[in-house]
Amino acid sequence: MLLHYQSLSPTHLAEHLHTCNKTNLPVVYSQDEWKTFIHSQTHIIDYKLDNEKLIGYILVQLNNNSAHICSLCVDTNYRNKNFGSQLITKMANFLHKINKNFITLNVQTTNTVAIKFYKKNNFHIVETLQHYYGYFSNAYHMKRILT
Repeated sequence: MLLHYQSLSPTHLAEHLHTCNKTNLPVVYSQDEWKTFIHSQTHIIDYKLDNEKLIGYILVQLNNNSAHICSLCVDTNYRNKNFGSQLITKMANFLHKINKNFITLNVQTTNTVAIKFYKKNNFHIVETLQHYYGYFSNAYHMKRILT
């Protein structure tokens, strides 16, 4: 399901999402996975374009009364310009309108830049997930209440 409607075909959008993902993040989804997410009723994608270039996206999985951010990405050339916060705010507003109570996400405990960013966007640490990203890498499970 898409929040952002542009004249991109699902295949073209999947290519853009995959390119942004693999260029900027360590966890990469394949183009086929992106196509599945685009057509899924349990996932929502929103994205930002600069002219024809996809510069950021948010991928959220819907649960009963909540949602989970699977991936949030802003191209390194566009960071610190509020695009990530805009994606989170728009998604949070939409999720609140469809009666979701909170959003969760997981982030590496060593990713201090991302942790600071999420805290700025009203997420708080709920617990530490041991070995979430492998034996030597833990994650924080973070949560934002939607009001």
